[in-house]
Amino acid sequence: LALIFAAIAHDFRHPGLTNSYLIATGDPLALTYNDKSVLESYHVAEAFKLVQHDKFNLFQAMDAKHHRELRALVVRAVLATDMADHFAQVTELVSTAPKPVTNKMHRRHRRPTAGSSSEPSGPVSAGPSHIERDRFLSIMLHMTDISHPFRGLDAHIHFSAGLRDEFFAQGDLERARGA
Repeated sequence: LALIFAAIAHDFRHPGLTNSYLIATGDPLALTYNDKSVLESYHVAEAFKLVQHDKFNLFQAMDAKHHRELRALVVRAVLATDMADHFAQVTELVSTAPKPVTNKMHRRHRRPTAGSSSEPSGPVSAGPSHIERDRFLSIMLHMTDISHPFRGLDAHIHFSAGLRDEFFAQGDLERARGA
């Protein structure tokens, strides 16, 4: 539930500007969120403000402990969509991933003979988990946020055109400010 809500909330009320622009212009949002993951903090805060109203409260039946846990995961997941942290996340995944190990019995990739084991040869996982579950879920949300190139050409063109239009509109604002 937390990840679904985070996916819905992660761009809620997006103003069509970047964190860098908001910070450079001293926008009230940048001041409110201390120049750190400005938009992501704004999105999640606005989403939780909305669900405080009975009409939109998806979590009314949830006890306080579970609500705190859900909120913490949602906040963490939405903050993980900040592109400023993208390369750090990639580095984290690569550096903490288990290294493949080779099963000694199958090093020579020999074919099974009559009466021998028919187990597949090749890499075997070194362990079931290499990253904390909540961190993994947060990175998964970030990956889905930037996954439009894998959704087919029409979807990719649609999303890319939207981004292009936002960037050009922001460029117009920057030019008008003399930046």
